[in-house]
Amino acid sequence: MGRWPLQAQAMALAVMFLLLVLPTTHAQSDATTSDEERLSTVSLTANQHQAFTLEVAADTSSIVMWECVSCQVEVETSSPNMTASVHGSTMLSLMANETTDVQLNISSTVDETVRLLTVHAVRLGELTNRPAPGASTTQTTVATCEQAVDCIDSSSGRLSSSIPYSEDASFIHHGLIESTHDQFLVFNASQGDTLEWQWLASTASVAVQMYHQTPAEEQLLEGTSTSEASYTSLGNEGSNTAYWAAPNDGRFIARLSTDAAHSTWAAYVLIHQHQGMIDLMNESSVNGAELVGHDSLTAPFEWSETKQLTIASPLESTEVAVDQLLDGTWVAGTPTVIERGATMVVYPYPDVAV
Repeated sequence: MGRWPLQAQAMALAVMFLLLVLPTTHAQSDATTSDEERLSTVSLTANQHQAFTLEVAADTSSIVMWECVSCQVEVETSSPNMTASVHGSTMLSLMANETTDVQLNISSTVDETVRLLTVHAVRLGELTNRPAPGASTTQTTVATCEQAVDCIDSSSGRLSSSIPYSEDASFIHHGLIESTHDQFLVFNASQGDTLEWQWLASTASVAVQMYHQTPAEEQLLEGTSTSEASYTSLGNEGSNTAYWAAPNDGRFIARLSTDAAHSTWAAYVLIHQHQGMIDLMNESSVNGAELVGHDSLTAPFEWSETKQLTIASPLESTEVAVDQLLDGTWVAGTPTVIERGATMVVYPYPDVAV
């Protein structure tokens, strides 16, 4: 018998080529489309233009992003209460003092399909001071993934969760921050849970740091994730993603800051519930098994002394240790880091339990 503890600072996917392949599925949602986010696909012929009307609510901002080969997106409005700002070549932001309709004119010099993503109802962050451990504060609603395998499409070549645009609003978080005022978001979590942060957009550079609090203590978790100026996830889906694991029961405190005068940002946030063990004892050892998880997990499996074990980590580096049960006693394996795309072969001890 073998026992396979697996750890990674972010998310890890590894394959054991002795066990049955387990199914993976693309994350789906039966929630209604969010009014805060909308992805449009526009088919254009050369020198043609199409117009869209976008409502910007009073005292809010909207972000408009697009992906194309040779297109132009222009804003048309006669309202003095609307401010439009261009960020790079594929993004603009709109800010309204009162509810205003804006017309977006999209054109291209070639035949092409344009993807247009809008994020609505962005407001100045309400929580501008980090709460003390144990202090009562506003909790942020956050989407939950019970099993990592339900949220990852491993065939995509990336380990960040696959979240369709126009998803349940509990996935989407955004804000307007200023250099003089940070923004804080609070997410409850249990020990071992992993928080995933996927950047969607930022008009100016924004950094997020993650604290963890129990009722009595606070610690700053390792790692800062940054979204650069004019960043858009269109064409880069899931590429700018960070993960933090909860060391104890408590809450995550996200601190967002910018060195710019102000920045409008948007991100997907998910809590992956801790899955400490995946039992492979009853699986066949013919074709291999795919393990997907966050932080750490253990996978016990049957192992014959006549077979070698091959472990591959195709998408991210993974720390693996293979423990073996000999004469009723566990012999601990040496923790080894398997780099992305590499494999490790482990041979059984004589008389390993089967």
